[in-house]
Amino acid sequence: MNAVRVLIEQVRSKAGGVDFKRMTGAALSNMSFHEGLSPLLAEVRDGQVPIVEGIKAIAAIEEDETYENCARVLYNLAAQDPCRAKLAQGDIVSVVVSLASHGNGTTRQLAVATLCFMSCCPTAFTALTDTALKFLCEAIKSPNMTTLTRMNAARTVANLVVYHPLSRHPCIECGMTTACSILLKTLSNEEDEAVLAKIFRDMSKDAEGVFHMLDEGAMTSLLKLSKLEEAQLKHDVATCLANLTACKYASAVVEEGAIEACFWLTLQDCLGLTTAIFRETSIVIRQLTQHNVLGPQAAVEDKILAVLIKMANYEDRDVMMNTAVSFYNVFGYEKARRPMVRKGAVETLIKLANAKEGGPLVRDVCSATLHQVPNQDLVGMDSQMLKVLMALLHMQDASFLDPENFLPDRSRASQGAWDLAVPTEVHSRTDYKLIPAQWPTMIVDRKTTTFLPARYESPIPKPQRIDPETVGDGNKAQQVGEFKKMKMTVSMVNQKILAQPIEGSAPVVEPDASREATEAADQMVANLDTLEEGGSTEVSETMKLPPLETLAPPLASPAPPSMSSGLFEQGERRDDRLEDIHARPGDLRPASAVAVQRDSLRDAFQSSTSAVPRLIRPQSEGDMLRAASQSPGGSAKKRSKGPKKKKDVQAFLVSQQQRQQDRIADDYAAMLYQTRSPAR
Repeated sequence: MNAVRVLIEQVRSKAGGVDFKRMTGAALSNMSFHEGLSPLLAEVRDGQVPIVEGIKAIAAIEEDETYENCARVLYNLAAQDPCRAKLAQGDIVSVVVSLASHGNGTTRQLAVATLCFMSCCPTAFTALTDTALKFLCEAIKSPNMTTLTRMNAARTVANLVVYHPLSRHPCIECGMTTACSILLKTLSNEEDEAVLAKIFRDMSKDAEGVFHMLDEGAMTSLLKLSKLEEAQLKHDVATCLANLTACKYASAVVEEGAIEACFWLTLQDCLGLTTAIFRETSIVIRQLTQHNVLGPQAAVEDKILAVLIKMANYEDRDVMMNTAVSFYNVFGYEKARRPMVRKGAVETLIKLANAKEGGPLVRDVCSATLHQVPNQDLVGMDSQMLKVLMALLHMQDASFLDPENFLPDRSRASQGAWDLAVPTEVHSRTDYKLIPAQWPTMIVDRKTTTFLPARYESPIPKPQRIDPETVGDGNKAQQVGEFKKMKMTVSMVNQKILAQPIEGSAPVVEPDASREATEAADQMVANLDTLEEGGSTEVSETMKLPPLETLAPPLASPAPPSMSSGLFEQGERRDDRLEDIHARPGDLRPASAVAVQRDSLRDAFQSSTSAVPRLIRPQSEGDMLRAASQSPGGSAKKRSKGPKKKKDVQAFLVSQQQRQQDRIADDYAAMLYQTRSPAR
């Protein structure tokens, strides 16, 4: 087996990579299925178990399949009796618990079964008690695990508490009582329930942990187990009840059904175990009735008389003695005395006192019990009753009156009777896996160039166009082209700057009317440039503004006064020395002043013409006459109150046309005023 040694040494060294450890784990799993190879795999060298250390190294790669292979190796080896003692010399318990904590469901199932196998080896008892009890407790009460796995964990605990007494108190401290109670609710097989009865029985032998078991509800589980028919199981339950009721602290054991459990234990004949069950049950009743706190509660229970009658008729001296003392304790409570007499307890006492198996001590106790009954309640006194009453005169031993002197005979208590349980088979012995060959040839080329990291390129293409249907609420706008910040440095924002198109945007298509006005303005700017260069100052025909469109005014409605006259009057008030621009022989202003005037002239002209609304359709004379005849009198006259007249649409259109012409005239006047004013 040098190959196995080489594999284990390789995985434990730094040279063992992830792939090598993964394949080694699978190979060891397949090898462990062969019984001839199991002793060789579990060999011990230099005080260590190499296979356990190798499994610990293989599991370091933290993969579910590898965890499963490692757990299967240990399970197959632990299933072989000769290998358990060898594995126990290593740290197998902690390795198995670690695999179960990190692996999947199959790994946990194999791990629990491995621990169950190891619990059959006395050498592993200490390691299991110190390391695995908490994990086993969680496995027993976990609803996520299968019943098979939970029962394997329970068998492991049963092996420990039966054959390793030092594990009983740690089991109680980790909450094993609660875990077994949870598992008991899901079981329906008496063989599985007998395993839990063994756990309860042996944990109750720890005197320091009895109160903790009662506090965690052990009595409820024992009541359910007492109703089963298996004799050995009943014996275990009776022994556990006797151990629990020996606790001197007050608890809820009577309220949770201790008397009812005794009733079910004595209900049927259990063949060879009947005497042992009755003796343990009589001890339970005696300990309950002599308790200072639990005694009054037990004396008034409904089924206590039925239990006492059943035990009084059983021909065993210890059972009869315990029954007689229990009667004496019950009759000592005033609330329970008269109901007992009414139900026929006196006849049972006389019969118990006259039994040959009881002896004089039982007769003395029965006599003391009858003396507690008032005389008016002793109806139908005969010679047998009188004989029992007179037996009190010859009493020689009254030690039964002191509960402290009671030392029950526990020779018939349930002891051992438990074969070390092995787990249920988790998988077949031929459940191995074939490993495909994976031997790739790896070639590494040496590079002499400097390493340059690759630039990350987004696989998402840039959008080239905007889809109007996808832009809106709930959709992100698409980007057109590359993002570029707008770089435009200006000292001030005016109409000229705002009129310039943004770089990269589509050209603005102006209306036809604005285009003609723009061409005229450009022509005037060109003429001004000639003035700057010292050319002729005479205004040519091209420098004249285009004439206004002449429209015939309506006949009936007078034309509104033009605002141009008012504008010129204001200009005269500002500068009385205003001269006609055509009469000046020359312009002596510098070129910068002329340029400023040129720019202002262009801006003014463009602003006055770019916002010109669309002209309305020209009207004929017939339409104008019709509108004039229908228009009301002067606007100065007050309209007489009467029905509201319908608005004349044709007159409204005529007035709108006139207002448009007035606005254009005002714009021309303002432009002429600016050209004639000197630059300041």
